[in-house]
Amino acid sequence: MTKSPLHTTENDRSAAFNTLWIGLLDTILVIATVFVPALEALQSVAVAIMSGTLIGLVFISLHDEFVQRLIGRSATIACAVVGVLALLEIEPIRSNLEVSPVLGFALISLAFHLPLATMRLRGDI
Repeated sequence: MTKSPLHTTENDRSAAFNTLWIGLLDTILVIATVFVPALEALQSVAVAIMSGTLIGLVFISLHDEFVQRLIGRSATIACAVVGVLALLEIEPIRSNLEVSPVLGFALISLAFHLPLATMRLRGDI
């Protein structure tokens, strides 16, 4: 009996959750590289991993409806952070507050991963 390409297995869901935890921990590392000079050498690799987990979680098609809905909810929160960061680029605000691009990307990633992790720890997932 062959597996349906649309059927999500426990391994598929487990891979998504592993990607979630890796992405969250790596995002915290990226934020640390911005503020701790000793970790700056890790920044390029950490940003690459952070980007990969975001791309992987959104574009992996082996999610059931429930996981897709949770990812959608987290993506909505991340979009709100994108909006806030865009507002910070308005000239009167920008002259008083500057956010580095790496920190901005990490905040977007954190806004995506943290709600998923919270839902997982609460048992919603």
